[in-house]
Amino acid sequence: MIKQEKLRDKAKIDGLLTQLEEKNAQIQDLENEIAESEKTITNLNNQISKMGTISKRRFDDESNSNSPSDSDGDIMREADSKGEGKNESQRPTAEVHRLERENDELVADVDQLEMRIDAFETENARLNRLIKDYEKENKNEGLQRMRNELEESLKTIEILQSENSQLRERLNNMQDSLTFTAALQELCKRVGVTEEEINSLRPQNAASFNEIDTLKEEVNVLKEEVEWLERDRRHWMNKVRLQPLMDTKLRFELGLTSEQLRQLDDLVDRMKEGHLLVEEDSEKNEDYREKYFQELSARRKDAEHFSEFVKSRIDDAIKKTFETTELADITTSINLLKEHIDVISGLQGIEDANSTGHTHSMTRRLDQTALTIRDNSETIIKLREELAAAIAEKDAIIRERDQYREAIFAAAGATSELDNKDTEGIQLSNSRWATLAKALREQLNAKDNLIASLGEKIKGLQKSGNELEAQIKADQTNKENLTKENEVLHDQLSALGEVNEELSGENTSLKKTNKEVTDGIQRLDSGHSRDVLQKNCATAQTGGDPSSTIAEGDRRRRSRRTR
Repeated sequence: MIKQEKLRDKAKIDGLLTQLEEKNAQIQDLENEIAESEKTITNLNNQISKMGTISKRRFDDESNSNSPSDSDGDIMREADSKGEGKNESQRPTAEVHRLERENDELVADVDQLEMRIDAFETENARLNRLIKDYEKENKNEGLQRMRNELEESLKTIEILQSENSQLRERLNNMQDSLTFTAALQELCKRVGVTEEEINSLRPQNAASFNEIDTLKEEVNVLKEEVEWLERDRRHWMNKVRLQPLMDTKLRFELGLTSEQLRQLDDLVDRMKEGHLLVEEDSEKNEDYREKYFQELSARRKDAEHFSEFVKSRIDDAIKKTFETTELADITTSINLLKEHIDVISGLQGIEDANSTGHTHSMTRRLDQTALTIRDNSETIIKLREELAAAIAEKDAIIRERDQYREAIFAAAGATSELDNKDTEGIQLSNSRWATLAKALREQLNAKDNLIASLGEKIKGLQKSGNELEAQIKADQTNKENLTKENEVLHDQLSALGEVNEELSGENTSLKKTNKEVTDGIQRLDSGHSRDVLQKNCATAQTGGDPSSTIAEGDRRRRSRRTR
């Protein structure tokens, strides 16, 4: 049975080893798939770069093709009127500037796409590192890390999809606004509104709502909060780390024995609790008490200097932050602080036992005021930092708002100038907007295809990771079952050993009985025993008493011996 169980265990272990080899093969397949995905990403990068160059050439060709046609139109119209010729000569330059701006925006979008592709490549590199770590460790921690990385990549894909949808909405809104403004301008001109009146109706300082700017503001606010928390954490961490070092340094400088240090600790505990110190007169304790009180006086002097420094810093901060220092709360707090400092500076040590409680209360109040002053200074510094960051962010948002506003109104002004007196200009501008919309749609479709392909690959990786996790769970269950079976086998072996011990004990007892029986048989086989048995049998047949025959036989033996 034990051999069979061992063979079963070996077979199960071999099965587990084969499963591990299969898992390693699957991991290699995943690495190959990731390499293929990297190749596809490089191809997509090349395609995007080609698309960027094609879009640049297209816009350059359009600008070059539009400029002679517009110049021909200007020449034809110069025959009609000189004023109209001057207005028409300014059209190609504005159109070229607009197309250059749009081209720059498209180049920026392509750069953003390249940045995103680089981010995807870094994520793939992270996945490769995680797979290598899993091959080295062969533990569940690698799978957990892979899960986290997959979740982060899915989040990035969702963010990209949301950005894509926002860009689509913005493009549709721009198209709708442009068509509406063009139609409205044409209608106003038909009614009899002049160009100057239309320009006067345009908003000059309208701050349009932009979701991206609001998100940027929220991100900046969160970054500031994180930085503040990190500073606070470092502050308290340094406090916690440096306090015991200061205490140990003080003790080493005092140069006390262990007994004196114990007495010093008791003294400090009593002072913390607020009890009066009852000093025992002894020659041994005079030295360290003098050292201790000297150290206390030095510390109090340092505290006085620090309080004066804090007072000066608070005055400077109040002068900087508030133009007028006539507020009631500020003046009262400063007066209280000055009173505390004057009282502490007027004290002359702790020689009198009656003044110890007053000094303790005043030191506590001084500590509390120092803490409040420190907190106030920190809050003032934080408020200044937040104000500076908010001002910088506001300036950046205003710049971006102005750039967007100039681009939008420049495009609207160009279309209005083109739509002065005939509908041919409207059709031409609409065709240009249509070509630009087509280019943007093609780029958006390319982005969508890229995102979809990457999402499918990530889903495949997620499925493979889930399969690996399921296999590892099955392996764990198999291992647990094997361990349970091994425990059962160990229990059976222990039970068999106990049974074997019991059987060995019974065997020894049976051997003893067998030995006794053999000894009895050997005795029976001897001559004397045979004679006795024969005589017993004879007496039994004759009907005599066997005991008498035995007695006679004994007498005969004795007589023989005596002879």
